Amino acid sequence: PSTKPIPTTTAPPPLFVHCPVRLLHGKCDEDIPWEKSEELSKLLGSKKASEGKNNDVVLTLIEDGDHRLSRPQDIELILETLDTMVAELHGDQKQ
Repeated sequence: PSTKPIPTTTAPPPLFVHCPVRLLHGKCDEDIPWEKSEELSKLLGSKKASEGKNNDVVLTLIEDGDHRLSRPQDIELILETLDTMVAELHGDQKQ
């Protein structure tokens, strides 16, 4: 048998991406708990010491949304989120 100690659970390292991230997650999702998106947003939003700034990460929780977010209001929110993100990337203000 191995005599190496079993490592304790440690927090995963931050994830650095070079683009804005928008996470939309239904709180009624029975397949993937919404807390997973919360954990991911924290990893993505961690401060990058070398640049001194946070990644552009936004988590939106939909109270009555399910896994698919396929209702008309969910699709509208997804499209609005994309429109806003594209406008921000192009320096435009969403009206």
